[in-house]
Amino acid sequence: MTKVDHKFGSMEIYTDRIVLKKNFPSFPFCQNENTVFYFQEIVSIVKKYKRPFVDDPFIWLDFGGNFPIFYGSMLKNSIPFRTNEEMEAAYAILIEYFNAAKA
Repeated sequence: MTKVDHKFGSMEIYTDRIVLKKNFPSFPFCQNENTVFYFQEIVSIVKKYKRPFVDDPFIWLDFGGNFPIFYGSMLKNSIPFRTNEEMEAAYAILIEYFNAAKA
């Protein structure tokens, strides 16, 4: 298990799943929750760089749907970060586990 911190909490990465923990203290419309995502259900993992004044950099877990245009980092299957560098480091770890699970 590998633990990676993100902007609103942390994620625990196991060989078969991701446990995403989010806490949005200043966003009451977003749910504080722990969500489990299994690698077998994920189609791809997409990274999205910071857009100034619009969104944070985030990793999106793609289950075969449409890519989020607005509020992407706030969605249930998105993992928000503070900087592009933090996102890149987390993506490298996450994609390694993802590729191993899909092999």
